[in-house]
Amino acid sequence: VLFRQPLAGGYDHCSNCMEVIRGLGANDTELVDRLFPLENGESKNGPPILRAVANGIMGLWYQNSALLELGYQQLLARTKVKSSTRQEVFLAQYLMALMDHNAQAALHSLADVCNTIARDRGDSILSNHPLGEFITPMVHGLLNLAHSVLPEELFSQMTVFDHPYSMKAYTAYLVEENCPVPSPYVQY
Repeated sequence: VLFRQPLAGGYDHCSNCMEVIRGLGANDTELVDRLFPLENGESKNGPPILRAVANGIMGLWYQNSALLELGYQQLLARTKVKSSTRQEVFLAQYLMALMDHNAQAALHSLADVCNTIARDRGDSILSNHPLGEFITPMVHGLLNLAHSVLPEELFSQMTVFDHPYSMKAYTAYLVEENCPVPSPYVQY
């Protein structure tokens, strides 16, 4: 996965946010450690929604209470901003549901995220392509994030997720094969 270099003025985690989600779709868990290193701290630069998502993912991934709190507050703030797109709000709600360990709310929010993709006019934060050509990796990245951070009994509730932008069989394959690395898309 290609990624952007850090900015000269300070590390910008959010510039790699979508690459991390795509990488999680391919189950490249080492990508999170490489692109969102904990030692660099919180994301401080870039668009507010991407900073919030990056800090939320880092908080979940590293189970760092300071990043969890910061990410949660930033995500909550993005849900209240009138200029936020519906997709941004639903993505924020999905990550907040994972932080709250609420699998049912996460499922509902992920379905809402997927429902916004058909209306994508190039302004999507999950895909820069109309009609979401690359959305399956992104949706599976969000599902694999849940698999990595939720207890198994909660994640098992999420394996029922079925949407045209998601392959339920691929999620079942990952769980059955204990999340193989690398290239599970190719192996599948």
